[in-house]
Amino acid sequence: MNKTRVSHFPPAKPPPLHDKIHAEVAFDYGGFGLLNGSPTEEGLLIKNAQAVFQRATEVVGIPPERIVVFGQSMGLGVALSLVRELALQEASVAGLVISGSFPDVPTMLAEYRTIFGLRVLGPFARFPSLLALVAKAMRNKWPNRDRLVDIVQQSPRYHI
Repeated sequence: MNKTRVSHFPPAKPPPLHDKIHAEVAFDYGGFGLLNGSPTEEGLLIKNAQAVFQRATEVVGIPPERIVVFGQSMGLGVALSLVRELALQEASVAGLVISGSFPDVPTMLAEYRTIFGLRVLGPFARFPSLLALVAKAMRNKWPNRDRLVDIVQQSPRYHI
């Protein structure tokens, strides 16, 4: 979700899937909703996404091949990171759905336009070396493009 506090929404009633049993899991990131902490790239993947996946597979007993991972906006980075980690471990899920994608944070900030048409890092975009310096100083880069490439290369199950 895009900094939306999942805990503030009542559970949505899923559409009927005929006689198939399914469940949906949505969770807040550290620092949002009812969770303490601050949202970092490492924390979202390790503390949040992997913990939810581990609980679903080990505690609840859902086989990974029955899980579809969905990520939207900033959540797509979390989804890509989780599926990439699984692919590197030669594990896979049933599918990955991403929406509202961006290649990485530095590119997004250089290209994204605010409501007034201004680009956040637009002035730096004219000077690639300066933009690279600013990008290097960023704590969280979310290299989504690279992670998606890794997923496809590491797991023959995934196709784009």
